[in-house]
Amino acid sequence: MDYRPGGLARLRGDGFTAYLQLARDDGNPARIRVSQITVVPDDGQPVTEAMLRAIPMAEIELHLVMLASVTIRPLPGDVGSELSADLVMRPARVKGYDPAALERYFGDEPPVPLGSVIPGRTGLSRPPGGRLTDQYLRDVAAVYLAAIRAKRPPAPAVAEAAGVPVRTVHRWIADARARGILPATTRGKAG
Repeated sequence: MDYRPGGLARLRGDGFTAYLQLARDDGNPARIRVSQITVVPDDGQPVTEAMLRAIPMAEIELHLVMLASVTIRPLPGDVGSELSADLVMRPARVKGYDPAALERYFGDEPPVPLGSVIPGRTGLSRPPGGRLTDQYLRDVAAVYLAAIRAKRPPAPAVAEAAGVPVRTVHRWIADARARGILPATTRGKAG
């Protein structure tokens, strides 16, 4: 998924492209939500149920939770840093939802530089060689904390993203806490 100013995101699926209009949540301006989705089949055929089901709304929600909390480091020549959500929500130079205009905009406008902080998928690969590195546990912690902010059960969210049993995730989280990657928590309270 790639983001452009104006609260626009683009997701390329199997046989379609989805354009998402993002908006600040009325109840919590620090949070971003999807306000509109435009689905454009690659072959000009009608939108199908399979295309709609292929839009990973749970992953998109996790992206948006992470997006709202990520601060972008300045690029050379820039001054200061800015929340990535503010970068995405800058005004766009495109109006409406004409698919051709949206595709031109995504081709012409440089992306908001989120590639290193917002993964294309929230899925985690298994740790290399089965070894839990600090970097891997930081990735686990990011998905875990994003699930908490999205009000989803965190261990099952990590298990789903990594393709492992929840019991394995519990060991990873305990290891992340022992290494200081995640803070200690009160028993029975997520976080």
